[in-house]
Amino acid sequence: MLTFFFFSNDSIDRSLGSLLFLVLCVGVINANFLSELFSGAITDASGMTFSLKPADPLKYNHTLGGGSSYESKETDINGFYYACGEKVSVFFQINTDSSCTVPSSAVVTFNFNVHPALSVKYVTNNCAVSPADANNICVNSATTAITYPPSTTGVTLQMTKINKAAKIIARIDLAINCALLSEGPAITLTGYKIGSSGAVVPVSPPVSVALRNPGSVWNCDDKNACTTDIIGGCYVSRSCNYIKNTCDDKNTCTSDSCDPPTGKCSNNQINCDDKIACTLDSCDARKGCVHSIQNCCDNDPCTEDVCDVHQGCVSTPIDCSDDDACTEEKCELGVGCVKSALCCCDGDACTVDTCDHKSGCQHNPLDCDDGNLCTKDTCNSKSGCQHVWETCDDYDICTEDWCNPEQGCVSRPCLLMMVTHVLLMIVILLLV
Repeated sequence: MLTFFFFSNDSIDRSLGSLLFLVLCVGVINANFLSELFSGAITDASGMTFSLKPADPLKYNHTLGGGSSYESKETDINGFYYACGEKVSVFFQINTDSSCTVPSSAVVTFNFNVHPALSVKYVTNNCAVSPADANNICVNSATTAITYPPSTTGVTLQMTKINKAAKIIARIDLAINCALLSEGPAITLTGYKIGSSGAVVPVSPPVSVALRNPGSVWNCDDKNACTTDIIGGCYVSRSCNYIKNTCDDKNTCTSDSCDPPTGKCSNNQINCDDKIACTLDSCDARKGCVHSIQNCCDNDPCTEDVCDVHQGCVSTPIDCSDDDACTEEKCELGVGCVKSALCCCDGDACTVDTCDHKSGCQHNPLDCDDGNLCTKDTCNSKSGCQHVWETCDDYDICTEDWCNPEQGCVSRPCLLMMVTHVLLMIVILLLV
């Protein structure tokens, strides 16, 4: 509903005059009061005004970071629109007036406190990359250089070529670490320093952007460091996908695994032992386990080489026995079994030495009988058979002794004695 008030011309003139006077007074007191009231900007004595605000979460890619300050009406970061690992873009705007005392060549270092769950990933001059900011906000800022140097004391930005009567927008992309989320200031400008030797000028009160609803940040963390957690969809329809990290080292001889708490890959040599002592177990990087039959040959013809599945190679001396008692068997290295006839010679000339294949050597007495009854047959152990001619002398002078080979000794009265006897008889008869 609109209400109209009507005044007289004099009243209107007086009222307009009072109103103009009031506006002039407010402008003289603080020309930047309204802008500071609505943007949270702080005007510094060096002629610089600072402000921070996040990008509109619906107007940029959270994976890359982006957006424009011109299109954003946001005053703080609402976790509802974000997911773990995504980027929150924050705009740091510097306005300088014509009385800015910062030399164009000076390096100005800005100090920030950043929430532990946020880490700076990228910084750029948004006036150079955002047409919306370049065409609607940025003034005298095209040559301003912005860098993000490493710092051990916090987050710092450095700028050079900060011109007078300029409007500069730096875009800071912050990645979200869900493990450290909590409500509080997301990023705060605490001070700045002009040049390398200048003192740090505190910004008071600090310029800050808050982090709200951290519990609403979409979290796909499965607490498994061996998976890559992928968030799909936009804030109105989120989804989680989990891709198993591969620890495959392309070597079939290793057992590849991943430790869920740390995500560390382990590639341990696999055990190819088939528990068979007769195989040589090895692993081929392409084929995997290889079990080759073990060669138990010891190149000794005097052993029989076999493989026992539990003991492995076993070399047993071969048996050269041919079950012949008349041979001597032995095994010679490099030759094998060698057989030789058993010598049954006992060194006794009075025995006949022979060999029986079952019972072995036989030593039978030598038969020295020459079939001649006129000889006495004996045997000498050294010289063998002895044949001594028999003496048939019966020591009777009245007999004639000789030997017949077939009859042996033969004795008969001798002829002379017979004649003598006859003559004697005749004499006796004659005398009678």
